[in-house]
Amino acid sequence: MRYCYGLIGVDFPERGFLLFWQLPLKDKLKYFEIEAEIAGLKGIPERGRRAEALASLLSFLGANPVQKVDKAFEARYGAGISTYLELTS
Repeated sequence: MRYCYGLIGVDFPERGFLLFWQLPLKDKLKYFEIEAEIAGLKGIPERGRRAEALASLLSFLGANPVQKVDKAFEARYGAGISTYLELTS
């Protein structure tokens, strides 16, 4: 796959293969564009607002968006999104 992406001029991070395999390439690339912004949500003090902002950022992924990108996020930040953003009780 890396070879194929290279042929079409796509610089795809190795962590990209941790994203849900059925996501279209444009959605995978968009995730990497907003990944740091997702991590930055940690600065929002209210848990409910963090959850709303996360849902808004990931809305382009459809149903179960966190599950689709969680492994790639964890590979970079050392924790899954819900844990990292302290969204679980």
